[in-house]
Amino acid sequence: MAQTDLAMVLVATRVRRRSRRRWSPTDEHGRIDRRDLKSRGIHVNVVAPGMIDTPAMQAYLQRNAGAEEVLTQMTPLGRLGHAEEIADAVLFLASNESRLVAGVELFVDGGVMAV
Repeated sequence: MAQTDLAMVLVATRVRRRSRRRWSPTDEHGRIDRRDLKSRGIHVNVVAPGMIDTPAMQAYLQRNAGAEEVLTQMTPLGRLGHAEEIADAVLFLASNESRLVAGVELFVDGGVMAV
């Protein structure tokens, strides 16, 4: 019989790029007690979205000629992401399929953080 674990998926709006210290999902949320989470069977992960094609992004691109070309050139996959792609990552981390995944920051950014 498969055990159903509980998941907490946080969405990061900023990425800590300057710190060399290993990141932990509980760093930013000091009120989270790791021992309490472990005893409850809760695993915590973070989704860190990249540049996503949203109405706010479209407004920015309209105000800044040439910005879309620059942003897509910065992204190894060569395009902006879609909200559905972020949702897919959150759904995976919240699902029982990720029951052994804990304490990760999943960059859904088209490869930006990988280069």
